Amino acid sequence: MVIFVSADWVAERIDSPDLLLLNPRRPMKYLQGHLKYAVNLPLFRAFDAQGTLLAPETLASWIGAAGLGDQRTPVLYDSPEGQNGAMLAWILEYLGRTDVHLLNVFFERWAAEQREVFYKPVQAAATTFTPRVNAQIRVTLDDLRAGPPVKLIDFRSQEEYSGARDLDG
Repeated sequence: MVIFVSADWVAERIDSPDLLLLNPRRPMKYLQGHLKYAVNLPLFRAFDAQGTLLAPETLASWIGAAGLGDQRTPVLYDSPEGQNGAMLAWILEYLGRTDVHLLNVFFERWAAEQREVFYKPVQAAATTFTPRVNAQIRVTLDDLRAGPPVKLIDFRSQEEYSGARDLDG
């Protein structure tokens, strides 16, 4: 389960080597400002060209290359859209992490509160991320077809649903 944390909680622990701040926004947004020590882990790279989630081993390599190993606690944050942070939190939980923390305010609020913002990219020290897949939190199209009838609810806007607007805006 994701643990929501306040800006003060993050600010008090931001220098801790036990935490890894992960920014799942696109690289250009990341370069327009990010939290101290935050590593860019752009969410779109978790999917192939057809929009399919990558295999757990591939995701683990991608996450490990960003510096998140088994010994550090991930702390995520996002912009007001929130989709990237939410999806990265789900991916980490799908891969077995039970210690995912999510900042309860958006980056823009962090900056508006005059908290430190950085602009230079943070180079991650690659490490090994061990996936422990929690298959119970993922449903595939085959699962849906084989199971009882269900209704899917799509929370995207009409523009996102129709393809007129990209989810990453």
